[in-house]
Amino acid sequence: MLTVFSVQTFSYTPVNSAKNIISYAFGAPVTAMTLQEFMTLTPKRYQELTGKRMTFKQKIAFAILKAKLKKQLPDDKSAPHKTDIGLLSLIFGGSAFLIAFIPFVGIASIPLAIAAIVLGIIGLGRKKGDTKSIIGLVLGSVFILLIAVAVAAFAAGGWY
Repeated sequence: MLTVFSVQTFSYTPVNSAKNIISYAFGAPVTAMTLQEFMTLTPKRYQELTGKRMTFKQKIAFAILKAKLKKQLPDDKSAPHKTDIGLLSLIFGGSAFLIAFIPFVGIASIPLAIAAIVLGIIGLGRKKGDTKSIIGLVLGSVFILLIAVAVAAFAAGGWY
């Protein structure tokens, strides 16, 4: 994937190699540097590397370029901005039990229980032994079993 950014007098072209080249539009390329090194580059350090002083307009363009690149970089965290599927499963499973006792709204608890089961399975697939996923899966499954038993008892004529 080749992406080219250019703002005023700077451009960044990522390539499929260990080093990326940051070049100045009116001069020779700056020594090859990684993107992380570029993100820590300051206008003063840029002047030391190239021997040319940046104008105010170029400094603003440089800051804008760094901000745009920073948005596209993945975070260094282990799981950046991922939703905790296990927690969603737990919330849906608990909500299914709570909503079941509200008249005229209780029917909405069945899709919540199904969602808790599905999200619990997905959560366990992502992270083995996730307690929240297991609890959500159990709550959703138990609720569906209780509904099935209640429907069977009602259909058999056990409830009057």
